[in-house]
Amino acid sequence: MSGVDKSQDGDDLSIHIKEKITISKKLISDNSNDSDNEGKSEIKKSITAQKCNKKPVNIGIDSFQINAARELFQLTTSSRIPTQFRGTPSIKPQQQQQQSQTQLQSRSQSQKVDARTNNDAVINKDLKIKKQVDEQLQTRIPNIQVPAKSHKGKCKNPQCEHCGIVIIPSPSASYPISETPSISINNWEIYSNRNPILSSNEIEILEDELEFPVPEMIFGNNKIEVVYKVEDENTGDGGITGEEEKFRIVFNASDALRQVENHETIDPKKLLKVSYANEWLSTRKEKHQNTEDVVLDIYKPFDWTYSSEYKGTVKTGKFIRDDSKEIPLNKLRDTNEPILFFDDMVLYEDELADNGISSLSVKVRVMKNCLLILQKLFIRVDNVLLRVFDTRVYIDFEELVIIREFKKMEINYDDILKIVKREQGSSADPRSFLRDINWCSSKMPVISLEREYMELS
Repeated sequence: MSGVDKSQDGDDLSIHIKEKITISKKLISDNSNDSDNEGKSEIKKSITAQKCNKKPVNIGIDSFQINAARELFQLTTSSRIPTQFRGTPSIKPQQQQQQSQTQLQSRSQSQKVDARTNNDAVINKDLKIKKQVDEQLQTRIPNIQVPAKSHKGKCKNPQCEHCGIVIIPSPSASYPISETPSISINNWEIYSNRNPILSSNEIEILEDELEFPVPEMIFGNNKIEVVYKVEDENTGDGGITGEEEKFRIVFNASDALRQVENHETIDPKKLLKVSYANEWLSTRKEKHQNTEDVVLDIYKPFDWTYSSEYKGTVKTGKFIRDDSKEIPLNKLRDTNEPILFFDDMVLYEDELADNGISSLSVKVRVMKNCLLILQKLFIRVDNVLLRVFDTRVYIDFEELVIIREFKKMEINYDDILKIVKREQGSSADPRSFLRDINWCSSKMPVISLEREYMELS
């Protein structure tokens, strides 16, 4: 090859290298600053190699490397942009900040104008919201007071400092024994009165009213009472004018005996008889068959078992019959809710002239969100039958719902003896089981069931 050809080849090579450098610089400018130094070093190395070898070398950048560089550049730049400005890359951050400040200023100005024009409406709305919040807080965190708000006289039953339950009986004894423990939870007031049996004068007055002899033991001054009151608000100036009573129920012995059938309401043919009644009557007839002055008919008959269908005395409020309303047992079984108030008392009791027993008792259990009143009338006529009248009143302090359930249970005496023998064995003493009211109730069939409810708004 001649000298002219060699010089021409050198010129072509230098031109070729310059074109490659120009193209690579243009590509590098599209990439990030972080990859700039690395790309330049690679180009310098390729140019040095070409000068040493003096042969044309392909120094082009791979398309995969270009895409990777572009993706890295986009990630780097996007990470520097604040989150609220992403999605609008065409607007600069300074412009976005100015726009946001302008929007905030315009909003604040419009709110100030609206607040000035609608100031009364806003205040009324805030007051309503505050009242709703206060009611919710009052429901969630009840206001508990011992003794109750409307308690009259001195209360000797304090609240335990450790568990919070009202101490019954009171730590300090007194004579005669008389206790009036009470507790308030929000607008609910629960009272319990425990007193001795009635005096002879009180019994005489009550028997004259009832027209039949009262049970042997009658605690006529014992009672359990539940009251619900709300504050009355004057619609004019909003001041409180007083309290309005929405609900009141009382359980006592006198009202229970008033529902026992007397000579005016009972059918003598339907009276329960003791096991030896027919034998006794036949012997008396034989003895006095020739005597005209002896009368063997019952004089002023009454229900001598004192079977009262008493469900409590409702003084304020009205129940609605609905047998589908069930008492929520899950709330009553919640062991996380401590018992704040509990009392158990006997209203009356009679041994039925040594032919069994008739006993009416009532107990109350109060938690911070609900209460349950359980009244049981247990009647056992030996060798005749067993009977239980079960009354339950459930009150939900949060939902302001009251549910009352009345259940009748009855079983023949021989049938309950068979259950004792089958479950406990022939060697078991049936009398010990027949004295257990809870055990007998669990074995007796239900004759009738009634449910009622009341909603307090």
